[in-house]
Amino acid sequence: MMSKSKLFILVILLFIAACSPPSPCEMGASPMSCDNEVTTKKPIGSWTITETSSSTSVSESGSTDTFTVVLATRVPDGNVIVDISSSDTGEVTVSPSSLTFSSDNYTTAQTVTVTGINDNLDDGNITSTTTLTFNDSQSADESYEALADKTISVTTTDDDTLGITVTETNGSTAPMESKTDTLDITLSSEPVADVTISITSSDIGEITVTPNSMTFSSGNFSTAQTVTLTAVQDALVDNNQNSIITFSVTSSVDASYASLADKTFTSTATDSLLVEEVNEIALGDTHSCYVDNDVNKTLYCWGDDNCDSAGASCTGPITIDGTSNDNTTGVPVLNGLQSVQSLAISQNLSCALFDNNSAYCWGWNESGSLGSTAGQLLDGSNTYAAYSLGVGAKHGCALLDNTTPACWGYGSYGQLGEGGTSWATNRVAYAGVDNVTQLTGGTYFSCALINDGTVKCWGKNTNGQIGDGTTTQRNSPTTVSGLSNVTKVAAGANHVCALISDGTIKCWGRGDGGKLGNGADSDSSSPVTVSGITTATDVDVSDLVACALLNDNSVTCWGGNGNGQLGNGTTGGSSNTPVAVSNLTSVSKVATGFTHACAIRSDNTVWCWGKNAAGQLGDNSTTDRNTPVQVIGF
Repeated sequence: MMSKSKLFILVILLFIAACSPPSPCEMGASPMSCDNEVTTKKPIGSWTITETSSSTSVSESGSTDTFTVVLATRVPDGNVIVDISSSDTGEVTVSPSSLTFSSDNYTTAQTVTVTGINDNLDDGNITSTTTLTFNDSQSADESYEALADKTISVTTTDDDTLGITVTETNGSTAPMESKTDTLDITLSSEPVADVTISITSSDIGEITVTPNSMTFSSGNFSTAQTVTLTAVQDALVDNNQNSIITFSVTSSVDASYASLADKTFTSTATDSLLVEEVNEIALGDTHSCYVDNDVNKTLYCWGDDNCDSAGASCTGPITIDGTSNDNTTGVPVLNGLQSVQSLAISQNLSCALFDNNSAYCWGWNESGSLGSTAGQLLDGSNTYAAYSLGVGAKHGCALLDNTTPACWGYGSYGQLGEGGTSWATNRVAYAGVDNVTQLTGGTYFSCALINDGTVKCWGKNTNGQIGDGTTTQRNSPTTVSGLSNVTKVAAGANHVCALISDGTIKCWGRGDGGKLGNGADSDSSSPVTVSGITTATDVDVSDLVACALLNDNSVTCWGGNGNGQLGNGTTGGSSNTPVAVSNLTSVSKVATGFTHACAIRSDNTVWCWGKNAAGQLGDNSTTDRNTPVQVIGF
């Protein structure tokens, strides 16, 4: 029998057992279950991230935004390390890159700063991810280590704009005719591939561009490349003219730039004939004429005042009142005309264009060469407004305001351009060409510069002076072969030269005596390049000699030299390549006659050289000169 004391102890044990049932581990549960049970007895850590502005955004300008991080729920067992990283450090950086929480600061919010990073790409607004991760290897509290990562979305606002930037290097872009100005070109954002841009002018008869294309890469997109704009010298009093310069992306793998709209820029060609300080000079066979740089634009002429043509009436190429001067008129005489803007002179025929766009001719009057009535260009009762003049031996052409030429005079070789060979005595013939910017006349042919930079000629073609690869007479305007980017055309008696926008010169037609300047002495019915000239800004041509003005304001000539008209200190023979005129600098204008030449210098003095039998050099003598001498009176 159990004693009372033992029975009491047994009851106590059973009571304890009933109040404390065995744990799963005591009943044979798996070790993992036992571990979980142990863990759950300690509260799991938690944390909170708060975006300062409810969302996080920055810009490429370097602006910043912030968010805060704080632990919650319970005190960590030791230091808890949180690593912070950006998914795209090219857009956003974070600072600091880690946070440390301890039992002392776990409830204190710590601030993380995100900063926008600038790039040069027009890549739009970019969203990147900032990730916060507990560092398992450095943290001392497993319950925090077990928590999942947290992320913040950060938007970077792009400040780059796709485009082509055009900067005027001088603050404005309005070059005077024959002068240049420049533009600096960059891309406004970095391309992902090379970008090639073409550059064009809407009117190469007014403004030409060099180069015609340029290429930008990711390495040089912000480095300025220079475009040179050249205002074309024409013979028109056509006021200042605007041209649209267009920049077009012609090649790029970069899809954004490949689809970029054209960039346009307006440049103005300043009309040199409207500027008071610009002078004009033109030469005939044995006479010379010059427009003085005075407020009245007074015309002076000197040399032979006889027409030297049997059967032709003549008012005299120097004076227009019928009073002839003898062959020793070696100093300038007042012609009687004022407000003259430009001149066109052939052997014995002279024409002047006035500032009111009227024109007047004097000299040799055969087959209506002076115009329809008393030197005026009339058609019935209508007086034409002329913008450019070109005259031949016995005919002339004037450019009208509708860009077509009206011609008059002798037409037996088709030089009037109306499709036949009849004369236009007391009437005006209409050459079948338009979009003309400048005219010039040879002995029995005419040429026109077209606004697309090409040239058309018509008339006699015995020496290939029409330039179409044949010697067939052309009664209507015919395109010269292989010419483009022409800025001026000048005709001699039976050959022609064209100034090209790149500073070269091409000539065609009669070639004996080195007239074409290409190192040969033979005719060419298509253009050939004058040797050694790459910087020409002007050209003028007569029967035996041609001269070019270079961009250093010097002059070079080629052709016959029987009277020293090459100006290089020698007399006799010829040169089929250009030679420099001696002792002549600071030249602004050059002109050629049959066997002499003249130039205007920047100080408005006039200098001439060559044959002087009729006093055409203006130095009060009749002595030939093989180097320039100054005309007396200016």
